[in-house]
Amino acid sequence: MMNPFLYEDIAYLVSNQIKDSQTWLSFSLINKLCAKVSHKNQKNARKRLSNHLLILLKKYPNKPWNWYGLSCNPNITWEIVQNNPNKPWSWDGLSFNQFNQNGRF
Repeated sequence: MMNPFLYEDIAYLVSNQIKDSQTWLSFSLINKLCAKVSHKNQKNARKRLSNHLLILLKKYPNKPWNWYGLSCNPNITWEIVQNNPNKPWSWDGLSFNQFNQNGRF
């Protein structure tokens, strides 16, 4: 099985082979596009993971959850906390997260 490369590793290897300015310009534009796509995918992944966590909490409400650990989880949004006031959230744990008026920084 082949070892997976990080995009940054591949970009570094490719960038070392570029000799002319036009190719460098094209490479730079592609990198910017990849960064935008990657950032968008990360935001979408966070929403999906957050929803999975909420689904698990609702599906298994009587499990002995580590509420401090859950409260520290960066996928927990303020909206989730507000919609579940009956849960024993750890205010210390929640203080590690950065919330804004929309629920997430």
